[in-house]
Amino acid sequence: MLVLILHLYVNKNNNFYFTVDQGRDAVYVRQILNHHQIFTRGPETNIKGIFTGPLGDYFIAIGYFVFGGHPYGAVFIMIILNLLTTFVLAKWIAKNFSRTYALFICFLFQFFWGFFASALWGFHPFPLVFLSLMEVICLIKFLDGEKKYYLVALGIVFLAFNAEVAGAISLFIFYFVIGIWATKKKIISSKHMLVLSAIFGSFIIYFAREFILQIVRAKIFHTTVVNSSYGKMGVEVFTGTNFTKMASEFLKLIGGVAISQNVYLGVLLFFIITFFFVRLKNKNKFVEKFVYLIFILAAVSFLFFASNKGWRDWHTIYLAPLLFISLLLMILSLPKKVFVILLSIILFSQTVNFYQRYTSYLKPSPDPSLLYNQEKVLDWVYTHSEGNGFNLYTYTKSFYDYPYQYLVSWYGKAKYGFYPCEYSNFPLSIKSLYIPHPENYVEPKLGCDKFRFLIIDSDTNGNENKDWMNDFRNLTIFVEETRIGNTTIEKRKTPDIIKG
Repeated sequence: MLVLILHLYVNKNNNFYFTVDQGRDAVYVRQILNHHQIFTRGPETNIKGIFTGPLGDYFIAIGYFVFGGHPYGAVFIMIILNLLTTFVLAKWIAKNFSRTYALFICFLFQFFWGFFASALWGFHPFPLVFLSLMEVICLIKFLDGEKKYYLVALGIVFLAFNAEVAGAISLFIFYFVIGIWATKKKIISSKHMLVLSAIFGSFIIYFAREFILQIVRAKIFHTTVVNSSYGKMGVEVFTGTNFTKMASEFLKLIGGVAISQNVYLGVLLFFIITFFFVRLKNKNKFVEKFVYLIFILAAVSFLFFASNKGWRDWHTIYLAPLLFISLLLMILSLPKKVFVILLSIILFSQTVNFYQRYTSYLKPSPDPSLLYNQEKVLDWVYTHSEGNGFNLYTYTKSFYDYPYQYLVSWYGKAKYGFYPCEYSNFPLSIKSLYIPHPENYVEPKLGCDKFRFLIIDSDTNGNENKDWMNDFRNLTIFVEETRIGNTTIEKRKTPDIIKG
C-alpha cells in the first residue's frame, strides 16, 4: 500500500513523461479503443524494418480504457505490473527459501530505484522487468524436471518481443543457452529444443520481414543497406564491437546495485559477496539456481550488447532489479553476523539513493517531455488564438510530433471544443504516413485563415526536412512568443492577413 501511495504521489498533477514513444503508443491505442482497429506490429525499432510485436499496445490500452484516454492509464498499468512482480517474487521466495526473508526482500525491493523507476511512466521496455523474472522462474522449474516450463519460458520470450526487441534477443539467447545445457544433461531432447526455437524464429522473421527484404534487395541490386533506397536504416550498430564501453556500463550497473553512491566500492562489495556465496556449502537450491541463472543472463546480455554498437540503457532495464534480488538472496544465505552488517550497508545506500531520486523527481522541471508542461503549451496556444481557428506545427528532435498529435485530440479539443485547422510536424505534412487514420481527428474546427503557432521543443529536427522552420518563418509574420519550461511557442500570421 505504501508503494502504491508513493507512485500515485510522485505522478500527481501529470508529473510523468509523455515522450515521442509514449505519444506514438497513444495514437495507436486511440485507434484500438475508438475504432477497434487491429494492428499486427508494434513500434519500429532504431533499425528500420524491425518492429516489436503489437501486444504491448493492447496491454497499455487496458489502462487507457480504464482512465478514459488519459495517458496516466499506461503509467498505472506499469505500476500494477510492478506490484504483480513483487507478489510473484514474494510467493516464490517464501515457498522455496523463507517467508520472513521473502517479506524482507520484497520490502527492500520497493525502495530500489532501478525497480521503482520502471513504473514512473508508460515506457514500452518496462515490462521486461516482470518478464525476465518470470523467465528465470520458469527455467528453474524446467531444470527441476518440469519440461513444460521450457515451452512456457519460450512464450515469455515471445511476450518480451512485444515490449523491446534488443532486450528480448538477450532473453532468447539466454533461453537457448540454458536449452543447450539441458540437452547435455538429458533434461530435454535436442530435437525438441530445436523445434521450439525454429517456431519462435519464424515470429522473429515476421517482425523483421521488411528489414530482411531490404537486405535482399540491396544484394540483388549490388547496393549497401545503409545507402539503399530505403534510407539509412540504423544498421551501423552492426559495424563493430563495443566491449570497452559495455564493460564500463556493466560495472556501473553492478556497482550501483550494491552501493549507488560509489559504484567502484559497490563492484568490490558485490564480488566479495559473490565469492563467499560461491564457496558456501549447503546453499538453498532455489537461491543457488536463481543467482546463477541471473549471472548467466547478465553474461549473455553483456556479450550480446558488446558485440555491436546499439546498446541503450533501456535495453537492459531488467538487469539491475534482478541483480539486486540476487544480491539480497546471496547476503541472506551467509552467516547471520555477516549478513546483518552487509544488509545495513545496502539498506542505507539504497534508501538514501531512493530518497534523493524521489524528491528530485518531485521538483518542477522545464523538460518539454513532461505531460504537465505539454498541457500548459496547448493552453497557451488555444487561449492566444483570439477565438479563431489556427494551424499548429511542432519542431522537435524526433521529427514526429506524436505527443501533440494525441494531446490535441485528448486534451485540446476536449477542453476548448475544436481542433486546429492543421496540426502536424511541418506544414502540409502527409500525416497518414505516421498517424493511423488522422482524418478521424479533424472536426470540429473554426475558421482557418488567421494564426499559425510554432512549438519549438528542440534546436534540431532530425535529418528529415530539417530546414522547414526557416522557410515557415520567412513566409509568416511574427506576432509574439512565450516560453514554457524549455519549450518556445511562436505566434505568427500570414502576410495576407496583415494586408487585409
